[in-house]
Amino acid sequence: MTNLFFALAFLSLATDAGAFFDASITQTFGSNKYVGTRAWADVGDAFHVKPQFSVYKSDLSDGTYKTLQVRGAYDTKVWGVGVTGGGTPKTNGYSNRFAGVDATFSFTPGQGGKVRRIHDAPEEKGARGKGLARVDVGGSVFHTTHRDEFTLPAGTPRRGGGVRPTARAAAITIGQTDVSVNGGVSLFDLLLSADWTVSRYDKDLTAIAAAPAAATHLAGLNSIIQGFPKTNFTGRLDFGLLPVVEPYVALTRTTFYLGAEPATTATVGATAGFEILELHGSLESYKQAGSSRQTYVSFGAGVRF
Repeated sequence: MTNLFFALAFLSLATDAGAFFDASITQTFGSNKYVGTRAWADVGDAFHVKPQFSVYKSDLSDGTYKTLQVRGAYDTKVWGVGVTGGGTPKTNGYSNRFAGVDATFSFTPGQGGKVRRIHDAPEEKGARGKGLARVDVGGSVFHTTHRDEFTLPAGTPRRGGGVRPTARAAAITIGQTDVSVNGGVSLFDLLLSADWTVSRYDKDLTAIAAAPAAATHLAGLNSIIQGFPKTNFTGRLDFGLLPVVEPYVALTRTTFYLGAEPATTATVGATAGFEILELHGSLESYKQAGSSRQTYVSFGAGVRF
């Protein structure tokens, strides 16, 4: 998988000398000695390829988890489609692989600039235009196969919960299907976007005493968490009122299986653009009912040309 990741990245770089290039790296530190890194590059024009790498560890994880993925997409001013694949290599008995498709339609495509959809990562937003410049709606379907050699009582983290994982006689696989809808509205100097995801599983997670998935990526969160989400909603408002700095606020609400309590995440952050260089940072507060609040600080930089 690592070879595929770098091969696609190299091919994308070699496609067109005049192609659009967008890259970013983000570092996150937080509660329970959390340390995470996310890096990606998006290369191309109408057709573009985006390899991405993320890694994290904390006192609540039982190892360092790395995730590789590659997305290939084709975008026009009116519509866009993408295909994504990747996975997390085996670490302390847990691994996953995933694949999915997504599509977006723009009712009012806006004016000029490279095409990047409103619901994309904050470092990738397209031209805002004037007045009601953009209305995007879209959706995606993803399937993830989790493979785990351990079992844990419901609601117990893989490490740090006072209960050690128990090895299974044979590894178990769990299929997860995520269906998402998203939308965004760009109005004058404001950008409002939202994403709603519903997750379903091919097994009764409680009946099989599944250990929480070790590397769960949720829309709206810079941190990587543990667990099997049931629903995840995130809403975000960007303020383009200043010439260089663009602040934003976001709120994410997540429900889980295995008896885990719902979690609410509030995020404040900002991006700052200087010609081809962009800086970004955020403060994320994650609160799961019945547990102490967890705080994460993220910062990073990107280039675009």
